[in-house]
Amino acid sequence: MEWKFWQKAETRANGVKLPGPKELRSHMGMYLVVKRQLDPDWAWELKYVRRPHEGSTTVFDFRLFSPSEAKKAGVRVTNYDALDAHADLILFHGWSDNWGSQFHIDQDIVAKAA
Repeated sequence: MEWKFWQKAETRANGVKLPGPKELRSHMGMYLVVKRQLDPDWAWELKYVRRPHEGSTTVFDFRLFSPSEAKKAGVRVTNYDALDAHADLILFHGWSDNWGSQFHIDQDIVAKAA
């Protein structure tokens, strides 16, 4: 039995534990600020939740959201699946590898960011 009391995670129906919200990784933030030319103060305030990409141990799917907007909406984002019922809070989603060398944003929702 593995006891990892220092890790907080929710359990999905299939038994896979999903991590909670995290600060943006450097390659995500840089992409939003440099390539998309979004306001740095706004972009670096965002957080992301992730889940393992199907069939891979080194790639994960992610969703970016604004914690302040989630709080205003009364939504507690605990993991990736928590945003399923609140798609309006998802600003960007995509996939990345664990090292950030391969990274892609699938959806362009810059209109919400303005």
